[in-house]
Amino acid sequence: MVAGPGRVTGASRVVEYLPGHGMDVYAGSGDARPVLLWHGRGPDERQVLRPLAQLAAEMGLVVFIPDWRPDTANGGRTELLASVEFARSAAVAVRPGTRAARPRQDHKSG
Repeated sequence: MVAGPGRVTGASRVVEYLPGHGMDVYAGSGDARPVLLWHGRGPDERQVLRPLAQLAAEMGLVVFIPDWRPDTANGGRTELLASVEFARSAAVAVRPGTRAARPRQDHKSG
């Protein structure tokens, strides 16, 4: 899990959210809700979102970027759902006592 001594500010910590699946965690200094960023349809490409995550963390956001694989039997659904649950739980460890425990679930229809 992400818990540990001290906060990581504007820097990445890599955790394993499922066996064999890494997730970058960027903890900002504010009390903002967590942000979960998913990369595009290429397998295991979380590195493409690191510059955005670093900027967001500098603005105080807690950012999670999981690797996931769209080439699995269910198109990556298992990994995507697991990353949501992990981010919800880990947000509490990164930002104890803040609104981060309840991620926003805004969805736009299109």
